[in-house]
Amino acid sequence: MLHFEIGASEVLNPVLDAYTEQFGDDFPLYEYLNVTRNDEYDISVTGAKRLVDLIKQSISQNRPVPKPDDYDDRVY
Repeated sequence: MLHFEIGASEVLNPVLDAYTEQFGDDFPLYEYLNVTRNDEYDISVTGAKRLVDLIKQSISQNRPVPKPDDYDDRVY
């Protein structure tokens, strides 16, 4: 279970939806927790904003981020 800082999901969800719409696949969020994590939360507001920038760049370049072949088979 991920721990979100209050407000982080509101920052992140619209761009995650845009990513899914653009590429027809969910963004591999667990692969990017190193971008979103702080000492208290798995997904902080500041980290969510950093990830939004990364995802928007991916969408604007029409290039999905790398996703490990076994990502969807993993248990988190």
